[in-house]
Amino acid sequence: MKFAFPGIEGAMTVCHRRRMSAVGLYGRVGTAPSCLLSKHERNGRSLLLWAAEPDPPREIESVEELVERQIGAIAPPRNERRWLDVAGWEAILAVGLADAMANPA
Repeated sequence: MKFAFPGIEGAMTVCHRRRMSAVGLYGRVGTAPSCLLSKHERNGRSLLLWAAEPDPPREIESVEELVERQIGAIAPPRNERRWLDVAGWEAILAVGLADAMANPA
């Protein structure tokens, strides 16, 4: 994400005792909404919750539900070179990290 969306910061937490994990994204004012995606396990069932400032959290069926809406909302240009940090991605590819992430040992 660092290379695709410069200026966006993120934080992740996992609590095995409470059986939950969460990822929060935030940016400078005007760059992105503060948002949180969390997964909880209750009674053997996984629940996904989504919250974007200033809305309260709501349950979602899948992460795809968010991705499609977010991509539609930002309407990224077809020409990735206008918004993608190409040098960052090239550095990742040069050291083989992208392949290692796609095919973990």
